[in-house]
Amino acid sequence: MFNNKRIDLKYIVEEYTSVAEKFVANYRLSGTRVFHSNDRQSVLSDTALQACVIATPTNTHEALILASLEAGKAVFCEKPLANSVEAIAKCYDEAHKRNLQLMCSFNRRFDPGFREIYNRAKAGELGQVQMAKQTSRDYPLSSMEYFRNTKGIYHDCAVHNIDLVTRIFGERPRTVYTTAHAFIKEIGEMNDVDTVAICLKFPSGGIGLIDISRYACFGYDQRLEVFGDQGMLTEQNYRATNVTFSGQDGATTGRIYDSFADRYAESYVKALDHFVDVVQGKCVAEITKESTLLVSEIVDACDKSLATGQPVTLPE
Repeated sequence: MFNNKRIDLKYIVEEYTSVAEKFVANYRLSGTRVFHSNDRQSVLSDTALQACVIATPTNTHEALILASLEAGKAVFCEKPLANSVEAIAKCYDEAHKRNLQLMCSFNRRFDPGFREIYNRAKAGELGQVQMAKQTSRDYPLSSMEYFRNTKGIYHDCAVHNIDLVTRIFGERPRTVYTTAHAFIKEIGEMNDVDTVAICLKFPSGGIGLIDISRYACFGYDQRLEVFGDQGMLTEQNYRATNVTFSGQDGATTGRIYDSFADRYAESYVKALDHFVDVVQGKCVAEITKESTLLVSEIVDACDKSLATGQPVTLPE
């Protein structure tokens, strides 16, 4: 954020102010002030402040979004905007009423490789898109405390994949089916799962397949394949370098990236840059109320499908 020349980072609002102050000092952000989260109204009352970026625990998003909008600020927020379809719609309605921008950070739309695949598929290079497969496996394993503070793997992880796959097909899925298992005992004891398969069937006949895991021992596994009747596009895992060693026993390459922060670093920058473009009136938002609500609707259908063991039909 502070490397974006169009952004003046005026405030950091943080519960652990000493951590924020150390950050400000390390990066020599002389114009940035730190406030405790209890004092956020002092920040929101600044009439010169144009926008708020919200990257706090999920259960705080809705209240912070509404407070920011009420103060006349545009909002860029990490997913999810709120914990229900109705609450997300309420946030967007408030933004519309106040003529302010509200954007959910589905940053993977802005990953260069994924974006190229989307653009080329949309341009017709693949012909009719018949299948899109997305693999998303985490590394390292997050803490159990983190898992306890989420609504589960579908709401915490699958939202990004669902957004990407539905965008590629450009239509609402007709049916949603999922199956899953908890291989990690502690996650199962939370009534959650750690390994998931999701199947989305679209009106065009296309099929979206998503497989997710909370832990892959070999690194942060992120791949996409889109197949059509005239060809296929794929995006493989990223590595810090592409150096390959070849010897008598074969060839080896370096380890894939270890975390989302490394793998999607560029997409986070580009997503925020897009938000600034929107606020400055240079373009319209790619991530809309309708697309954000659709993702939440599909996630709720995943919960229902897992509970019943049956496909769920979405309303048209």
